[in-house]
Amino acid sequence: MSLANHESFLAGEDLSSWQYKGVKLSSTEGEVLKCDAAGDIELCYGVLQDKPESGEEALVATDGATVYVMASAAVAIGAFVKVDANGKFLTSSADQENASGVALSAASADGDLFRVKLGRFERSTA
Repeated sequence: MSLANHESFLAGEDLSSWQYKGVKLSSTEGEVLKCDAAGDIELCYGVLQDKPESGEEALVATDGATVYVMASAAVAIGAFVKVDANGKFLTSSADQENASGVALSAASADGDLFRVKLGRFERSTA
């Protein structure tokens, strides 16, 4: 499948429960994995758009795409967002913290879907 600001990869692990969450590039060329560890914010490549099992095609939204993502907490419209250790998105609030996008709609709680314009931002509150 070819959509603007979307890329196809192979799922390097079971991603069938990871739709609308952050993924990172695998050390194996052409594969993506879950962003599921502290520090993966720096490695988040995009947002998974489907539900592939290991070895199946995975459609990933990348910088410039406007997509739904899954929240890990309440997020306000206009907030810069980052990926947490569960692949979900939350407000990026610390000085010099890399953000993965900006919220175009709001989320009120963990598990809500909200719209984000994906992009690389370096946020400074200083």
